[in-house]
Amino acid sequence: MRVRKNSYTAMPRSVAERALCVAIWKLSVPRWVPNGTEEPVLLDCEYVYNEHDVRLVVKWFFNDLLEPVYQWIPELNSRQASGILAGHLDDSSYTGPSQYRALRIIRPTTEMSGLYTCVVSSLAGIDSRQQSMMVYVPAKNFTLTYVTTAVPAASPPAASSLGTAARARVGAPADITSSAGSTSSGRSGAGGPMVEVHCDALGLHPRPTLRLFSITPDMRRTEVQRGRTRKTNGTYDIELWRSFNAEQLPQSVTFECVLEIPGTDYEVRRRTVYSPGEWTRDIS
Repeated sequence: MRVRKNSYTAMPRSVAERALCVAIWKLSVPRWVPNGTEEPVLLDCEYVYNEHDVRLVVKWFFNDLLEPVYQWIPELNSRQASGILAGHLDDSSYTGPSQYRALRIIRPTTEMSGLYTCVVSSLAGIDSRQQSMMVYVPAKNFTLTYVTTAVPAASPPAASSLGTAARARVGAPADITSSAGSTSSGRSGAGGPMVEVHCDALGLHPRPTLRLFSITPDMRRTEVQRGRTRKTNGTYDIELWRSFNAEQLPQSVTFECVLEIPGTDYEVRRRTVYSPGEWTRDIS
């Protein structure tokens, strides 16, 4: 299992630099968080200052907006959240006034994905640090299915969940992207019973990646390239499929589907072993 770092920490400045005026020495921002999580998401901006730093102000900016989405003025005991953070800050878990420099975001939404910049200023100087955070939506449904048919079927299978979902949303704004391998039909071989393998995932954000493999007993992996992606109402549905000639498949072949959201640690796998003579199997 891959381990990815899910936070960013700014490197401390030298003691000499910090002695002159206010300076940020540690910025902590998670690189990714799940959409709607109830656990507060902490974005912290730790800084040092001296007696020359009067009229201290801490501001957080989002992307390229000119106005801050959060501002704290310690001397006035004044705090204000606006824009995407309005109504999304947890005030119950602050343990002291100094922690008002941090953002504790509750129920993050995908609109909160972006670049966060912390700016700390005083009459003596100013410092800033920035880091991106992604809010992702996991799959609502993820299935791997194979069906053995006596007659080669058209691709993609008519009963695919993506096709069903797409038909159920007729008239909704959509963006469809297709990709194909070396054959236009997605079939492997002709004549005899066919094994239709289909993998799909629904309701993700941002755009996911999906890979479908056939794995032989000697561990040779073949990746299926034929598929399509559909964007509807801000989330993505994605599917892959392929038809195999059942007579050409090994006695024991494994089909594996790997779903990922790039830039996060989100990875889900589905795997099933093909059994000759078994007409259908659905893994979800």
